[in-house]
Amino acid sequence: MAIFVLMKNVAIRWVVAFGIITVLGIVAAQSFWVVKIWNAEERKLNQQIYMALKQVAAQLADHYHSMSPSGHPVKQMEDDYYVVELTDMVDTKVLEHYLKTALVKANIVADFEYAVYDCTKQKMVCGNRVSILNAKISESTYQGMPLYNKYTYYFGVYFPNKSNYVFSEMDTWFMLSAVLLLVILFFGYTLIVILRQKRWSELQKDFINNMTHEFKTPIATINVSADVLQTPDIRDQPQRLQDYARIVKEQSLRLNEQVEKVLQVAKLEQKALCLRTETIVLEEELGGICNEFQTCNGNQAVLDTCIESKNSSIVADPMHFRNVIQNLLDNAVKYSDSLAKILLKTEQRDDTINVIIEDQGRGIPSEYASKVFHKFVRVPTGNQHDVKGFGLGLYYVDRICKLHRWKIGVQSELGKGTRFTIGIPIIT
Repeated sequence: MAIFVLMKNVAIRWVVAFGIITVLGIVAAQSFWVVKIWNAEERKLNQQIYMALKQVAAQLADHYHSMSPSGHPVKQMEDDYYVVELTDMVDTKVLEHYLKTALVKANIVADFEYAVYDCTKQKMVCGNRVSILNAKISESTYQGMPLYNKYTYYFGVYFPNKSNYVFSEMDTWFMLSAVLLLVILFFGYTLIVILRQKRWSELQKDFINNMTHEFKTPIATINVSADVLQTPDIRDQPQRLQDYARIVKEQSLRLNEQVEKVLQVAKLEQKALCLRTETIVLEEELGGICNEFQTCNGNQAVLDTCIESKNSSIVADPMHFRNVIQNLLDNAVKYSDSLAKILLKTEQRDDTINVIIEDQGRGIPSEYASKVFHKFVRVPTGNQHDVKGFGLGLYYVDRICKLHRWKIGVQSELGKGTRFTIGIPIIT
């Protein structure tokens, strides 16, 4: 059975690892192709702009019956800024007409700004912003277009939304990437759910095993006692009859307590547990709990008390309050290797009183300190199996404290003991 469980866990780990590697591979491949397509679209747009601006230079030369610029009249100064060589000054309205016509013909519908270099003032002048789709003209927002000192006459063209234009040309790719991201998120969520369900399944198996063990002992004891009580000569032994009847009663009560614990947690899960709160005097309630605890655990624990406040009243459900304190005291006994030394004390802080239960037991490993209030969680005790329970006690304590809106915390050091603190508002 252990080998089967081990093989199953190894298989799950391999599936998870393979799934993560596959997802990372898909993300890497998708990212590679998106970057590659982006660069290709950017190169394509640059080539289209270059050819359109070169055509504008030739058209302006024909319009003014001047000589066309030789060589390569278009220079890309920046990623979104171009300068085009001319052989003479040009009219800005004529320039704008040819720019719009050439860009539309090249199927480039991106907004652009332009300006003409004035060699007498040595700066770019007469700049406008043109939106081809909206056919609106506004003042240029690109202040101080860079100069190019190798040309005497030229104009500059700036595309403020060039990256957005490339992005719009790749909308299909980005849509596919968004779908892929959703698939990956769904895969991640599914993986988390599977691992969580696996963890809960293991915890529930441990709970069932613990519950079976807890029920098996009293049931076996009751069966043995019943067999003895059925013997004919038991009537002639009244003391023995009384002893076995007492054993049956005690084990029945023990079974009933275990069933009640499970039912209480079930009510907590269904949010069907209703608190019957009332005003109680904290010191009196703690005193009664301590007396009962010492009566039942006199040979197993030494309980010291240190009550700072006097006649402090709190609002609580008396039954559940007693259960909370008793659970914490029982845990202190369970997780002590020898005679349990426990300190129960109160510390008043303004309008809050802290009920503190300290022990000098085994302590809680740091990796389990944040999990002790989870359902079915039990702190491992190595090869020792002397600690009984379902792993529901501290879960119950935590839920009851939350229902009362109390604050509960735990501090522990392995081998030195554990300290539980419950912060309760006081009303007097």
